[in-house]
Amino acid sequence: MIKFKAKSAKHFSNETIHEGVYSGVSHDDYNSAHGLRRTSMTSLMTSAKYYKWRLENPMKWSDALSFGTAFHTAILEPEKFDDEFAIAPNVSKRTKAYKEFVEETEKTVIHPDDIVQIEAMRKSIESHSLAMSFLKGHTVEESAWSMLGGQSVKARSDVAIYDRNILVDLKTTQDASYKEFQRSSYKYKYDVQAAYYMDVFNSAILGDEYSTATKMPFDKFVFIAIDKNPPYDLQVYVADPTMIEMGRNKYCEALATLGESQRTNKYQGYSEEVINLSLPPWAE
Repeated sequence: MIKFKAKSAKHFSNETIHEGVYSGVSHDDYNSAHGLRRTSMTSLMTSAKYYKWRLENPMKWSDALSFGTAFHTAILEPEKFDDEFAIAPNVSKRTKAYKEFVEETEKTVIHPDDIVQIEAMRKSIESHSLAMSFLKGHTVEESAWSMLGGQSVKARSDVAIYDRNILVDLKTTQDASYKEFQRSSYKYKYDVQAAYYMDVFNSAILGDEYSTATKMPFDKFVFIAIDKNPPYDLQVYVADPTMIEMGRNKYCEALATLGESQRTNKYQGYSEEVINLSLPPWAE
């Protein structure tokens, strides 16, 4: 176990360049600070052209993002929930009363139906002893900055378990069963997330020693996947070495693509050649 203590948020400013791990950095400060993030990698994996467009056209806040953020806060930082979220009137989101409520509050608005769902999911997690062993009593919501592939990068963990070398990510999903979550992992590039998060945190912690270190602070990445529908069942998964290595290769290729795009100032889109189309192996 590597003894480590994150820097305090009081030493953080989103207007300066950072390296290291910080605790207590707000979501807003993290989002506005410098550094590529995991979604930057997945955008680059679509194309450099799409990455550049997304950089200039950031994703707008959505109900799905609000729900996910509220759920994570309810599980990982419940003491902050009332300060960050406002429960809307129990009316349709299309009504004038709902829209006025949204306009008048500075908090993230959650519909009462979502609160009922979040509470049911929370109870399911709290009744699951294995999941709780990864979620409670550990460090939550740390933010890391480092350099990878010549680029400034950042990542924000759900849970960091330093004495077990584990990073944990809490996922809400339509189906947490093995085959379906396997498909989700491929579709949403969870392999990239696992490798990228571990590498950002490890390099942020080790600094100059990262390139020669034989043991990393984090060498396991755990997903806790929970269904968003009754009975709100959940499953704990650990990313295997092959998944990690595949994700690492993908994000390293994405960083190389970005570096070449920056060098030439050409952000390539899809191929301009005709490509032979076949179905993926799993569809056979």
